[in-house]
Amino acid sequence: MSSPLSGGEIAAPVPYVVHGSFRKHLDTIQSAITTLNETGRAVAIAPHDCTANDEREGFVLLSGEQDKDPRRIEAEYLQKVLSLKKLGGFSLWVAPNGYVGKSGAYEYGIAQACGVPTFFTEAPEDVPFYVHPDSIKSPEELAEELRQGEASFMRPIGSTDAVGRVWERLPFPTASVAVGGIVRYRKRLLLVEDGRWPDGRLTVPGTSVRARETRNGALRRALTDKFGVETSNVSPLRTSFMLDGSGYGKPVSELVFDDRAIDLSGEHTQPQAGLRLHWVSLDEAQTLAQEGQVEPNAATLLQEYAAKAA
Repeated sequence: MSSPLSGGEIAAPVPYVVHGSFRKHLDTIQSAITTLNETGRAVAIAPHDCTANDEREGFVLLSGEQDKDPRRIEAEYLQKVLSLKKLGGFSLWVAPNGYVGKSGAYEYGIAQACGVPTFFTEAPEDVPFYVHPDSIKSPEELAEELRQGEASFMRPIGSTDAVGRVWERLPFPTASVAVGGIVRYRKRLLLVEDGRWPDGRLTVPGTSVRARETRNGALRRALTDKFGVETSNVSPLRTSFMLDGSGYGKPVSELVFDDRAIDLSGEHTQPQAGLRLHWVSLDEAQTLAQEGQVEPNAATLLQEYAAKAA
């Protein structure tokens, strides 16, 4: 089943990961990578080299992997898959005669849960999961779509059959959560220029919540490590999705903002390199937002905060 990704013109090579049985189909996997990479519109981030150097308990070790534990190799592979959603890439299963295999099935579950667009060269036969017919494409078909310069082939596909609709309704947690908000000391607010938004626009302090990290823990980490400040009080403000077309520099289709009002114990800051911090009054913050110098999500938050403060 394909996962959501906005369509449009492909401006840079699309990263992708190739899956399949290295023991049975390594030459076919290499051929698929060559076909896609030669378009100049895509680049394989795993595997990098399809030269088999060794085999250990049925696990094929590629060039440079002969001294590694296979479990570590699989973990590193999964890290590449996990990166594809934010990088705007996709995963391709090379499945001659429909063979996916145990590792391939596990990797598909990870990709699907993370909202990564997925494609198969042939319909799976050895595993009982659903793949939309339009997600079954040969490397040559994918290469042609890449050459056409359109990313629309990675858009979500709606199923027309009952089984497909059941799979599409599975509640995979594909949204990313960021925590932050209105950071204030006395009557002044803290805005930051961090390079994530175009034209040097300002935003409010915040950070993404990492795996196995609570939202409060992420907030403490960001305020201490990124901005060098300590809090004296935190209270909830709102929870919202990222605004469509707001210009965020990474292709995140679902980003949830958990915004709070955060009082600091002092005005002194020690920001990380690359961050520019600005202390402003609420009126100055609103003026900056009205002039388009604050990114849309933070501008909306400041507007709601000002209305509550009035």
